[in-house]
Amino acid sequence: MRGAVFDAFADRYDRWYDRDPGRAWFAAEVEALRPFVEPTVHPRLEVGSGSGRFTAALDIDIGIDPAWQPLQLARCRGVRVLRGVAERLPFRGHVFGVVVFVVTLCFVDDLDRVFAETRRVLRPGAPIVIGVIFAEGPLGRAYRAATELGNPFYAKARFLTWPDLRSALSRAGFAVDGVRSILATHRQGDWRPVEVRDGLAKEAAFVALSAR
Repeated sequence: MRGAVFDAFADRYDRWYDRDPGRAWFAAEVEALRPFVEPTVHPRLEVGSGSGRFTAALDIDIGIDPAWQPLQLARCRGVRVLRGVAERLPFRGHVFGVVVFVVTLCFVDDLDRVFAETRRVLRPGAPIVIGVIFAEGPLGRAYRAATELGNPFYAKARFLTWPDLRSALSRAGFAVDGVRSILATHRQGDWRPVEVRDGLAKEAAFVALSAR
């Protein structure tokens, strides 16, 4: 997992969620993810937890991230965190009732290894819950364009397509059992969420899914 840029710009990234459109996106993404996380049993794990906003909002017990500075912000929020990477989770097997990734998979180095580790630490039958910005969606296209204009956060991201993600999950033995989409509109120079909808929408800006 890549963490250097989030160490360097931790406060800047975190503050984006304190004002619109970041504040609206946070609320919509939590709304999209919550129905998949809420029924699961504790303990819960978020991988790539960053500053802990989603970890806290979704009542997740522990977060793990490679970037040191965001973990300090998470601790200030009362979130229990560890430093580590998705490819080598520092937990024994069959511990967690859910493992959650929120816009993390585009930063991992080895997706197959990540899903193998996820399966190892999940309890039998427990889900993986993923929040993802797909390459073919409006935000994926916008973020790729922003990196060309000097935005640092997604410069090294590898945005997945829906077939990419579904195939990687299948190789690890997971099958998707639920999908929710956030639709967005471009207004006042920014993409803003307008609706959370069940199912995979063709022009989804953000997708939440559960797989077992």
